[in-house]
Amino acid sequence: RKLLTRSVMTFEWLPDGKRILYNRGGMDSEGVFLINVETGEETQIKREPFMELSSDGKQFLYWEGESSDQTLAIFNLESQSSKPLPIQQTYQRLELGVSLGVNSLIWSPDGKKIAYIDDNFTDIQTGMRGTAVWMMNIDTLEKELIWSNTLGAVANPISLRWSPDGQKIGLARVLVRQGLGNLTYELFDLGSKSSQTVLETTYEPKFCGGVLPRLMDVHWTEKSAKVVLSFPEGCWKLISSLFEVEPTLPNPGLWLFEEGKEPKLLSDLSRYAGINISPDGTFIVFTSESGLYTINIDGNNLRKIADSGSEPKIAP
Repeated sequence: RKLLTRSVMTFEWLPDGKRILYNRGGMDSEGVFLINVETGEETQIKREPFMELSSDGKQFLYWEGESSDQTLAIFNLESQSSKPLPIQQTYQRLELGVSLGVNSLIWSPDGKKIAYIDDNFTDIQTGMRGTAVWMMNIDTLEKELIWSNTLGAVANPISLRWSPDGQKIGLARVLVRQGLGNLTYELFDLGSKSSQTVLETTYEPKFCGGVLPRLMDVHWTEKSAKVVLSFPEGCWKLISSLFEVEPTLPNPGLWLFEEGKEPKLLSDLSRYAGINISPDGTFIVFTSESGLYTINIDGNNLRKIADSGSEPKIAP
């Protein structure tokens, strides 16, 4: 059933499964909207687009202010009020566009903390610049440094994910150097302040000018994390991996990595535009250039459910 015909940039389900929060594009109607799935009734919330919805669906992060002077803020959907945070966005102009200083904003499962990547980090002891991962309590505004690098030749984080129990933060880190790419996925334990490597892979770039494999989604079980990656066609080849059996993955497609197991090819379709693992970890929904599909986490029962789509989200 089609809910919207206007330009939808990003969206998230609210936990009640009855409403969707989404960013709408367009000069005359851009901003954040809520839509009731049953009635189709829309309500505009803010003019600025939201960045990340909290797990309980009660508040979201957004950038407040002009593009050259933006402050991170929280909007509470229940009280309809905003609260600024002491986090400023920074920009660096590059040949191919603009690099943002603050990236990968995420909420803790209890909605009391956020974490983010800071690509304009400065070590106050050495004065050296680099990349860091911060955690902030949104009530006290206290910050805690989770991870940092000012040495340069180290794989820096490109995305973060909080574990469902709130005890760990997953870091996907990538480094491209001397013709090889390296991607590491590790879990940082907030209690012990230690890291556990779940996935470490080395890639050989071919003809993509440094295009990186995209980390698509992660599902935690009690014992390990499952990582789903897509490899661009004709761009990368896995040449080594941190497993008991060191496999070679010459095929592009959608791959499942699980600690202690050999990587498994889930789909050899191409041009992925989004993936979502079900809350119970039993199946995946994803889009490719040929349509919208579901497949069991074990690689069985591939089904096409729509002819087109992007960035699928599974309702609660």
